Amino acid sequence: MICPSCEFDNIQGADACESCGTDLTEYDIPDSAAELLPADSVQPDLSACITRTPISAVEGRTMILVEPTTPISSIVKRMSEANVGCALVVYEGQALIGIVSERDILVKVAHQYDDVRDNPVSEIMTPAPETLPPDATIAWALNRMDLGGCRHIPIEENERPTGLVSVRDLLKFLIDRYSNVGSA
Repeated sequence: MICPSCEFDNIQGADACESCGTDLTEYDIPDSAAELLPADSVQPDLSACITRTPISAVEGRTMILVEPTTPISSIVKRMSEANVGCALVVYEGQALIGIVSERDILVKVAHQYDDVRDNPVSEIMTPAPETLPPDATIAWALNRMDLGGCRHIPIEENERPTGLVSVRDLLKFLIDRYSNVGSA
């Protein structure tokens, strides 16, 4: 992403220019779905793949949806059984209001689990998590995860969670796509 102000070459998906600080968010969104690559296209150019492939092409995580009143112990059990690292907290089964990750549980709960296991997840969730639309690119998702220091990002459409991708999902997608490039 070339900065329109200073012409510095930033990473695709950057929110602000690393050189001058110009807000790049309005410049880095694809103008149309035509710019995006189809999910099944094989691109020998990794850069084109991560900057033009929508995250909707990536097979994401199993979504665990819970209400804010759900006990922490219930979420721990469900996350463990599903082998996933987070749960999405939704209001009345629809609007995303928070996320609780295994990191939240370790940092906020582990040392006092017996005392708080029946408390509602709303006490430990991260409220109003960063989300992305399904047409956001892999580069955009990786950039947001890096800047936010998170490993999972909900995909949201019409203010409802429709999916969830993790760094592991994105890496698996790229490895699957590029493990055979150059070998014939």
